[in-house]
Amino acid sequence: MRAATAAGLDQQMGVGSPRQRQARKPNKVKGHPRRSSSKPTRKSASSQGKPRVDLSRYFEIEYADLAEYGDGEYELDELKSVFSAALNTLGESDSFVQMMRETGRQPFTVIFDDTMEEYGAIDPDDRVIYLSSHAPPEQIIATLAHEIRHAHQYKNAMGTAQVDRLKKRDFIVWNLLIEADAASTEAQVLAEIGHTPLGKKAKQHSADMPYYGPVHSAFNRVAAKDPKAVSDGRAQLAAFKRYFRTKLVDIYKTGFTEYYRELRADGVMADKHIPDHAAKALGWHRTGGNYLDQDAKLANRTGTSLRRNPAFFGRTKRKRKGRNQQLIDPRRVCITERCDAMDLPRFAQPQRPQGHEGPALRPF
Repeated sequence: MRAATAAGLDQQMGVGSPRQRQARKPNKVKGHPRRSSSKPTRKSASSQGKPRVDLSRYFEIEYADLAEYGDGEYELDELKSVFSAALNTLGESDSFVQMMRETGRQPFTVIFDDTMEEYGAIDPDDRVIYLSSHAPPEQIIATLAHEIRHAHQYKNAMGTAQVDRLKKRDFIVWNLLIEADAASTEAQVLAEIGHTPLGKKAKQHSADMPYYGPVHSAFNRVAAKDPKAVSDGRAQLAAFKRYFRTKLVDIYKTGFTEYYRELRADGVMADKHIPDHAAKALGWHRTGGNYLDQDAKLANRTGTSLRRNPAFFGRTKRKRKGRNQQLIDPRRVCITERCDAMDLPRFAQPQRPQGHEGPALRPF
């Protein structure tokens, strides 16, 4: 799950009050003018035999506020336009396109919600993605890459019914692992669309995020030294490892503990361990390989080895806290103040978006 505030996004989008937002016209995506020069021009990816993939068939757009109240801060067509711009750019990412193909043919329902204080959330079983109505296209790109990765994990590694029955240590470790995998995959997708104007903005946007910024920076450092590291998974591996040296581990460990308690309160049994087949499936890479296999220790991972690894569970402590363990996002202050006694950021709490019925959504 990705976090946001309406105020911070207003500044990014250049809008002010809700009334100003209503008056804002949909941004038109302008195409490049046709060149009249007789000289050969540089061909786009699609003209080189790589046609742009139409991803719109995988998504159906709804507006929660329009359905609930008959009105909202935006027009539905405006939200569709923003989403379409993000989706067109994501069509340039081989990783994202392949993940969409491997998550099934049934479309995802995307519900925009004015009240969401997070960038997005997903219900993998019902194939529903919740997005903040205030998010700009560059953030929607990052959020979709993150949430679709979660859908891919539950489809191909371990389903929700199995995850919910994991014993406490296994449950927390597994959820931290798939969150790190989603964050590193997000960096992978953004690297693949970095040649596009909107892709560049999305990369910069994610790099500037205090919580997730270090993960993206680790990916970019390795990619800058060797561009081949993007295609063979080494950059994604670096981002995955970096995740476990950020404040996100403590934040999400608390959030997953709270969600675990809710599951037990609902009567769900906790009698399973992380299966070996799920451990090996973690780390999918679009090349057909597995980026985690490039690490000597992780290549031989099993459910038991992942469960016993103290680094994933937060047992190993630095003698001195690093800078990224002390980061405070000023945009999150107002949200944090409204959290419960655990002082847990909203984006790491079990979620109940507008219109969602049933158990709370997982905090990612």
